[in-house]
Amino acid sequence: MNFGDALILKTAIDNYIDTYVGWNTKHFQGKAEMIFHTPAEYLELHKKT
Repeated sequence: MNFGDALILKTAIDNYIDTYVGWNTKHFQGKAEMIFHTPAEYLELHKKT
């Protein structure tokens, strides 16, 4: 994990964030107990009917 990704993850953990939405979710998988989605995945899961 590069420094930028580590900084994002540390900030999310410190602020009790449970869901991360970003383009490079594969860099974060398995690194923390939170949900990781790309923008398209998140929108699909939360679209209004």
